[in-house]
Parts: sequence; C-alpha cells; structure tokens
Amino acid sequence: MTVSKNSYTRAERTSSQKKRNRFIRSLATLLLAAGTLLFGGLTSAAEREMTLTIDEMVITVASDLDYKVFAFNGQVPGPLIRAKEGDDLIIHVHNNTSTSHTIH
Repeated sequence: MTVSKNSYTRAERTSSQKKRNRFIRSLATLLLAAGTLLFGGLTSAAEREMTLTIDEMVITVASDLDYKVFAFNGQVPGPLIRAKEGDDLIIHVHNNTSTSHTIH
C-alpha cells in the first residue's frame, strides 16, 4: 500500500480538528470580551430628574358637574414618567395639599 504525502491518519486528523475547534472557541471568546469592553458603556443608565407638584383643583366634567381632584403638575391624570430599566430617577415632589399621596 502506498501512502501519499498529504494523507493523514485518523488520529492526526482528529487532533488537528480539536486544535482548530479550540482556536475558534478561543477567538470567539476573545471577540465577545472585546465587544463587551468596547460597547458595554453605550448602554449605561441615565439619570433622570423632574419636579412633580400636587395641587387640589376643581375640574368641570360636564356643564353642571364639577369635581374636586388632585392634579399632578396641573393635570389629571398625572404626567407619564418615561424611564428605562436601570435608570436612576430623582423626583422632587411638592405636595401642596393637606393629605399624603402615593405615587405608583
């Protein structure tokens, strides 16, 4: 039997494939780590700050129907607070009413 120069034994081929697979896994891990370091700071949390005032107001629902309500920043319902998960919120609440309030 004649063996050519380019033929490999099964053990040599398996060893070569294992080395190549290890190299690819190492390269993928390195690229993932580099991407995290480079782009990880782009998704940092934002600090959002706002002032919220609570006042007692009377609103007219119909021509002969008025309601005494609590208005937040002059509106009912109160303003929508937009934030993303992880953001730091600083909300300065000025309660101009005689009762306590819960904001949710």
